[in-house]
Amino acid sequence: MDKYKKAFFVVAIAFSLPLCFTLIVELFRLRFIQPAAGLIILWWGMYFYLKTASKLAFWLSFLLVNSFWWPLLFKSVGRILFLIENGTDAYGFPMGFLIQQIFFVPLTFALIFGVLAIKGFNKAG
Repeated sequence: MDKYKKAFFVVAIAFSLPLCFTLIVELFRLRFIQPAAGLIILWWGMYFYLKTASKLAFWLSFLLVNSFWWPLLFKSVGRILFLIENGTDAYGFPMGFLIQQIFFVPLTFALIFGVLAIKGFNKAG
């Protein structure tokens, strides 16, 4: 469970840094403020709730990780298939893929450690 908490902390940081930058840039345009601030509050609120060691907090945080991981998985697979089909000359592919992986890789580690924590729950219970 401690590894999952640490992985969730890394995910919260991975989501917060680009969102904070976006929040600062968009503050003058007043466009993307509410979604960015809401996502930052969601990830950090869930992290602090997870630190209470409640089983409900674990399951809610695991649901949050899954709700972001699955769409990113399908998008990553689609981008890789696009690369295989069209080659490396595809316009806009590398940067979009790399930005997406900033979120996908930490989410994957959190998902793995979450599954290991569930196995630990099953052994203990």
